[in-house]
Amino acid sequence: MDILTATVSNEVRAACKRHWGRGPQWAGVLHAGDDTVVVLLSGILTHAERSLLAFDHDRLVRSTRTALHEVLEPEIREIVEQYTGRQTEAVMSGIDLDRDAASIVVTLRRSQSSQPVSVGDDPARPADLPDDGGVWHDERMVIEGTATR
Repeated sequence: MDILTATVSNEVRAACKRHWGRGPQWAGVLHAGDDTVVVLLSGILTHAERSLLAFDHDRLVRSTRTALHEVLEPEIREIVEQYTGRQTEAVMSGIDLDRDAASIVVTLRRSQSSQPVSVGDDPARPADLPDDGGVWHDERMVIEGTATR
């Protein structure tokens, strides 16, 4: 685990503790490509939540956990933006009550040079080229609507 990943992991655990009253037993951070950060959490449930689950109150625990993730979202954005140096695009989370685990997926805003483009809307596209969604070459290559330099 590199220092950046360990730092983000520790910051997320601390944020969880501030917002939830206790942090997860374990947190890990993975990079899924250049534009996605995945935070994995385990040991997230409190004793009270486990008691509710024992009496089949799954919906109540899931609803509460979903609300707690919403409360945590702004701080997750701040942590990821601080340590990646990039703005976040979306933050999504999920929980697995049976396995006492959660995940947070953060997508990062792409730089201007890697923004998806529509072939028909690209100002560098020759005007007489048919708009059939195909591949064309110029000073850059456009494949399936993604510009690369």
